[in-house]
Amino acid sequence: MDIYFTRHAIERKAQRADWLIRTPTRGEVRNAAPALEELLKRKGRWFSRKDPETGMIMIYCIVNNLEVYCGVIENHHGQWKAVITTYYPYTSKMKKRLYLKRYENYEMFDVDSPEFDYGSS
Repeated sequence: MDIYFTRHAIERKAQRADWLIRTPTRGEVRNAAPALEELLKRKGRWFSRKDPETGMIMIYCIVNNLEVYCGVIENHHGQWKAVITTYYPYTSKMKKRLYLKRYENYEMFDVDSPEFDYGSS
């Protein structure tokens, strides 16, 4: 599965100075995107669930219990693509937002698994 980053995610990355891959400018963030994608695939724990309101597959990835990358998965021409829209530090406040009691829990999945299938969305 390919991982893409939105402009918002790139801007948030440029604003922060305390991340694993330090990138102070937007240009450097764009250049660091392949390294960040590899880091997410290698060290990230991925979770997903289908949002009942929008029908989209919502995902998040926790890296080293320090960062949470949030986004969606799209099936584009038969190929799944993860689009990271934003991220946050992994704090107790963020943990409560991820595990809301009134919603079903997220399910863990392997981002590199070729048999990832979430129905015919």
